[in-house]
Amino acid sequence: KETDEQESLEKLNLILPNTSTSVIDSVKEQIALNEGTILARDLGNERGDVAHPDALEETCHDLCLEYNFKFSVLKGSKTIEKERLHLLHAVGQGAKYDPRLVIMEYQGNPSEPEKFDVALIGKGITFDTGGLNLKPTGFIEDMHLDKGGAVGVIGAMRAIGEIAPRGVNVVACCALAENAISRDAFKPHAIVRSRMGKTVEVGNTDAEGRLVLADALSYVQDTYAPQTMVDMATLTGACVVALGEYTAGLFSNDENLSSELVSLGTESFERCWPLPLLPEYTDEIKSGGDFADLRSIGTGRDAGACTAAAFLNEFVSKDKSSWAHVDIAGSAMYSKPREFMSKGATGFGASLLAQLCLSKSSRES
Repeated sequence: KETDEQESLEKLNLILPNTSTSVIDSVKEQIALNEGTILARDLGNERGDVAHPDALEETCHDLCLEYNFKFSVLKGSKTIEKERLHLLHAVGQGAKYDPRLVIMEYQGNPSEPEKFDVALIGKGITFDTGGLNLKPTGFIEDMHLDKGGAVGVIGAMRAIGEIAPRGVNVVACCALAENAISRDAFKPHAIVRSRMGKTVEVGNTDAEGRLVLADALSYVQDTYAPQTMVDMATLTGACVVALGEYTAGLFSNDENLSSELVSLGTESFERCWPLPLLPEYTDEIKSGGDFADLRSIGTGRDAGACTAAAFLNEFVSKDKSSWAHVDIAGSAMYSKPREFMSKGATGFGASLLAQLCLSKSSRES
């Protein structure tokens, strides 16, 4: 009913979980989580000529200054060679901007500075042409959104900086590159040695996200040995075919971690649906590898999200970290407005990843 009189809110009842956290602290926490999501959404929607690797590195640097995180970056040919980040380099070698790993470290447990409870790893392809396996018209236009994993990690770190949870150390790694076309672009069926030492035959240059993540996973494990490691990426169109834009695909080597992410995702409305990591999917990326240890893609189109996850699993040291891979290819980018979410980047994962870190903290101590 329309009226000239303005109605004002007189009373607001907040129903909170049965915890010792105060109402004010709960409201501040939710505001921080929401602002992290908004940051991820805004960064995601920035076009590739604005939010390129240099710009996202600067965003991360500013965030570290604001919240007193430790900041570091690995880029440039000498550093890439020294750190053996050859897969990352291959993806970005045809672009104007150098590929890089950007690292942010939050110390909520300074008594054990070398112990990292959680590692967050995000795919940040700032624009994905598909490389020499060029994406066609109708598929290439919104590929500035292919950095959804990295911006989700950045949003999560902003929330963590605001909340400042005690008793937990977090390292975040954004694998940034532009998959461009030039005379220097990497080629289909190139064979590249990963940081781990396994050789990879590039089956398709448009399957680039798994390559940058493979080196990032290896670097983070070698350097930080995190207890829990989650990577997030707009990785496969196959995940969109399977789940649409309504939920992310979840793969893990740890049932407890998988269950926790499902539960946290239900609370934050960043829903995750567990998908299988079967030996047969690993066979897909190993079979046909006549010239290298692995192929970057499976032997056919079937189960593309699963074979991509199986590829990543080859770069996880199972005795070191509990690991999960979150494929947000659908849920990170809405093709049309839905309920409270506008078209474009959704900021998916910023709240989910931040809440995972909070679950490892000792906020009541």
